[in-house]
Amino acid sequence: MTDEDVIKASTLLNITSIEFIHKYLKHHEDIGLYIEVLEDKPCVFLKDNKCLINDSKPEQCRTFPYWEEYVDKNGNLLRRKFDRPCPGAKSK
Repeated sequence: MTDEDVIKASTLLNITSIEFIHKYLKHHEDIGLYIEVLEDKPCVFLKDNKCLINDSKPEQCRTFPYWEEYVDKNGNLLRRKFDRPCPGAKSK
């Protein structure tokens, strides 16, 4: 998440940026701050199949699923590698 993403989302939730980071984000030395989403751990902001921070949608979510690990050299989605289900990512 970019600094701007953190500010927008924390403002939307009416908490400080520091609170938002500590409560909701993980950190990886190569990619920085991110929302952890795993097959057995859905996005913390997904409630009743709706995104609680959609009005401040972070870059991580705006670009999903078109991340480097999920696309070929032409930018086509590789469904066989797609392992992070998201209601916002529609199948063909």
